[in-house]
Amino acid sequence: MADDFKNLDEAREENPEELEENLDEDDGLIELVDEEGETQVFELMGSFELDGQQYLAVADPTEEEDPESMEVFILKIVEDEDGNDTYVTVEDEEADKAFNHFLTLVDAEEEN
Repeated sequence: MADDFKNLDEAREENPEELEENLDEDDGLIELVDEEGETQVFELMGSFELDGQQYLAVADPTEEEDPESMEVFILKIVEDEDGNDTYVTVEDEEADKAFNHFLTLVDAEEEN
């Protein structure tokens, strides 16, 4: 997986005939375009804020339905020099902290 994903609106401007809607409301899928222009589809698990940063939690939609075995990726939303959102993978301590925060949010939601 590439480190950065462009905002889909920016990618649509570059390749409008190749791209569909960013988020399909019915199935929770989101399409992101990587640095090489390849579209990758993810299941949007949620979005959240932590320490003033916005994050997305996404998973491979072809993974098993069992949430315990699903691999979740954390992407940080970062504005590029043109003011467009990009989605950057996070690593190490930041990834652990963001993922643990996401799990806390999921647990809190399940309790309600």
